[in-house]
Amino acid sequence: MYSYKQIEDENPLFSFITDTGVKYVLELLKQDFDNIYFKDLYILSFYPVIEKGIKLSNDIKIKATISQIIIDFLSHKEDALIHYICDSSDKKQYSRNRLFSKWFNESNTIDVYSKFNLNYPTEDLVYTLEFLFISQTYNVTELEKKVKQQMNIFSNYK
Repeated sequence: MYSYKQIEDENPLFSFITDTGVKYVLELLKQDFDNIYFKDLYILSFYPVIEKGIKLSNDIKIKATISQIIIDFLSHKEDALIHYICDSSDKKQYSRNRLFSKWFNESNTIDVYSKFNLNYPTEDLVYTLEFLFISQTYNVTELEKKVKQQMNIFSNYK
């Protein structure tokens, strides 16, 4: 695992640098939908900051670092619900979903943390929505119901 820096604010931002010099950024953007159920919802995104001449590599410490950042965040914000949308712009959302699921399953935290997936179809494509949370905080059946309700509200805005 790499050591990481955290910038404290309402939207936590974390960064770390790999052995090959690639900087990774992980953001947790707090959401406000005027919905009490989602009052502690954070959108997760992470990405490499690619500089000219530096290549990405398959580095197991990246997975370990990102997993640890998420675990550390949830251990300090026990009511947080972390939401991750697999980017679909390049049609590789299913590969990202499998990779993220693999990371979660290999993290040895399944007894403490839960992961919930929902495929949400739209006219253009199917979004793969993922949620991470402390198992005792949210009921998966209730979460699924609330997510579908919220997605329907979003669909009605069109």
